[in-house]
Parts: sequence; structure tokens; C-alpha cells
Amino acid sequence: MSKHKAIWYMEGVSSQRDLLVAAKGVLPKTIDLLASHKQPRQEISQAADFFYLEPQDSPTFLDWLYKIIALHNVIAIHAGRKGERMEQYRAALEAKGVKLVTGAQSLATFTLANDKVAFSEALQAKGLPTIPSIRINSPQALAEWLPKKPFGEVAMCIKPVKGIYGLGFWQLSDTFDTYDCFRSPDSRRANTAMLLNALSQSNEFEPLVLMPYLSGEETSVDLIVEAGQVILAVARTKRGLTQHIEMTNAAITLAKRCAEQLNADGLINIQTKLDNNGQLFILEANLRPSGGVCFGQASGVNLAAYFALYLLGDKKALAAQLASLVFNPIQIRVDSSAIRLTALEPDTLKKGIAT
Repeated sequence: MSKHKAIWYMEGVSSQRDLLVAAKGVLPKTIDLLASHKQPRQEISQAADFFYLEPQDSPTFLDWLYKIIALHNVIAIHAGRKGERMEQYRAALEAKGVKLVTGAQSLATFTLANDKVAFSEALQAKGLPTIPSIRINSPQALAEWLPKKPFGEVAMCIKPVKGIYGLGFWQLSDTFDTYDCFRSPDSRRANTAMLLNALSQSNEFEPLVLMPYLSGEETSVDLIVEAGQVILAVARTKRGLTQHIEMTNAAITLAKRCAEQLNADGLINIQTKLDNNGQLFILEANLRPSGGVCFGQASGVNLAAYFALYLLGDKKALAAQLASLVFNPIQIRVDSSAIRLTALEPDTLKKGIAT
């Protein structure tokens, strides 16, 4: 066992490297940073002290976790995008003295958040404004619902009941050119008749959500939450090609209420959207960090660094950081950057790499 203690960041979304870099800048030198991924991702391994390849669907996965925990004296694990899978091991890991952060505290919360219709209905029942949602279980059901105009004259859209990254989201209209979705796929617009025809000919169908299309601003709120209690929240509102960073607005207030109702736990993301009349709705909750969680560091709020201290369990250091926080509302433009990789073979990318 290592004389050091370690914090482990498991496979995440596109922000995994950013989280590691932020953690490295704030954690004591006696804390090792572990990272793992299902692929030998060199840009991630470069940001960690030790890197491991995660076994996939292995019946010995828990034994593998135990091995790494013992080898590095792991005191905390951030489950990343494996929150639901890791949640089933909570009792076993906590019995080893490991703090497990998945984004929630029960499998039931993941089940709810992953089903966009059930999520909307549950929060509506608690008095929170969510987007009206109709579950569509077949192409025939969609064809029957569309002429009924269940949301009045408001335009409609669809997306999968389960899914991330906005994959499968389409705004629908009879007037859209049939070639729109091929010419400009990023516009997410599909001709209704063409989409119904494509669905009827497909060999696969996954349940969809039929919703009113909200044309207002979208705000992404990143939150550090402990057992439903929000420690810190930062919002990013998309306006054209820029994002506006804020710490006080209606979206944050609504996101906090959502996090409390979910009894969320960890670094999560809640998305809100304005409708055509300026009314604010909860769009969805992601029980994991967003890809842009580190975008607002220039505002003076390094959310990822604060989260590292949260994982460490150093409440005194975290409180000191928050007390000295100086926030500056800013606009940002997300740009691309390049990370230089070595010419080494995957199995020698980083000391400690193993399956």
C-alpha cells in the first residue's frame, strides 16, 4: 500500500482531464491523483499520477476496485459517467473507508433522472416547472399524437427518453425542407413527414419524448451538492457564440430546488430553458459533471478545484476557499486547443497503467 493517500477520478465525459488538472493545482502533494478510462487516453493519463484501464462488464469488477484501492490507499472515488454502476457498490466501498461520489445516493435517483418523462412528471408533482412530456412507444403513436397538437400552436420536438449529448433531438415541422437535416444537421430540424417515414422503415425503435419546442435561452448550471444541500452553483447561459457566467439568477435558484428534490450528491449539472414567453423550465438533470464545468474559471470560481477539496473531505480548506472567492461575471468564447502526446506505445504511456 502506498504511504500517500489517493483520490480516484474514473472515466468521465470530456471534462475528465480538466477536473484532474484543477485537482492537481489545489490538493496537497501527499495526495496522489488516479485516473481511469476504458481506453488508453494519453491526454488524461498525463494529468494524473497513475492511470488504469477500466475492465468492461467484468464479473470481477469489484475485486479490481478493491485491488486499486488497497494499492494506492484510495480515500475517495469520483464515479464520473459510471455513477449508476458504481452506486451498487456504495455499501461495499464505504465499508472499506472509501468516500464514493456518484452524483446521487441511490439507484432510484439514477433511474428517475435517466427517464426524461418520469423525471418531468416527478418534479412537476413537487411543484417544479418542467417541460410537458409525452412518452412515445412506437412510430404509430407519434403519428397519432402529432395532429392532435397537444401543446397548442407551439412547435414540437422529440428526443430519446434516455440519452445524453442531445443525440436524437429534433425540432419538427411540416414546413421544414426535407433535406434540412442532411444539409444542416447541427440545426436539429427535421421535416415531420420524412421523420415519420424514416421511423416506420427502421428496424429499431427506442422510446421518444414528445415535447413543446422552447425557443428561449438555455442555461447550464453546474453544482456541488452534498446530500441534496447545494454548496456552490455557477451558471452558463448560451447567447449566440458566447456563454455568460453568473452566480445569481433564476436558473440557479431553480436548479438548486431540483438538486434538493433529487437528493443529489457530488458535482452535477442541471439544464434550464426559457419558453417563447420567457417562462423558465427545468430541461434535464445530469448526475455527473458537464463537459463545460471548467469553462468559467476565468470568473474567479474554480468549481473543479472546490470539488477536489470536497472529495478530499477537507471542509476547513473548502470553507476557506469559498470565503475568499471573488466572482466576476464574464462572457466566454469556447475555443479549441491541442494537447501534445508522446510517441510511446499505449502500455507505456504512464507508470501504473494496468488492466
